[in-house]
Amino acid sequence: LVEKGELPQITEENYHSAEIDKAYMSFHTWAAFHGTLGVPACEARAIAELNGEFEEDKTSDAFLLGGYVDAALVGEKGELEKYVADHPEMIVTRGERKGELQSKYLVANTMIERCRKDELFMDSLSGEHQAILVCMMFGVPFKCKIDSLVRGKAIVDLKTTREMHKQFYIQDFGHVDFISYYGYPFQLAFYREAVKILFDETLPCFIAPVSKSEYPEIKLVHIDDVSLFESLTEKKNSLENGSIVACWK
Repeated sequence: LVEKGELPQITEENYHSAEIDKAYMSFHTWAAFHGTLGVPACEARAIAELNGEFEEDKTSDAFLLGGYVDAALVGEKGELEKYVADHPEMIVTRGERKGELQSKYLVANTMIERCRKDELFMDSLSGEHQAILVCMMFGVPFKCKIDSLVRGKAIVDLKTTREMHKQFYIQDFGHVDFISYYGYPFQLAFYREAVKILFDETLPCFIAPVSKSEYPEIKLVHIDDVSLFESLTEKKNSLENGSIVACWK
């Protein structure tokens, strides 16, 4: 479809643009219309985002810190320097600490150092970084960007969180961890199906969380096949019934 000119070409620069979000379904867009266990669907907000009338706050401390850690651990060479240049609000501008991270962001360096000390954790992030994949899935053009695609081995998504052990209560469902609360099994199911479609590989999927704390904790959380199958089935049904696609288009 891209080669025929029916869909725009995706690049690193335009991946998050309104044009691309309107042309390709993504986990973020699907979750906005469908909702997850902990984050209800909001059709009005989803449509406003697609139309450029609403934009997620990308200036919050949590967003900036998470982006910094992502750039350091799964960004390409020079990505961290570019991220800092694009977000000067994170940097001290005067005094003895001029040019360093502001105090409230220093934990990011502690998190990065902790991750880099663990050989297994870093090995999981050693694949193709920020791998952009495009395919047709359930009759819909789909895009994703995978933090670490280790061909032939695994799909890994890096997460920064303050909620490593928090249990969220969902009415009529019970307590769940942050991975289920935010719908990350849906995200990994999308990723795995895209890899299967494009490369004929069915790979194990992992969340690699690191906590935002003075003494950061890291994990490698395997998303089991049953959870991935159930997530993919729910996505398939929700897309093929046409309601989400109709709103998205």
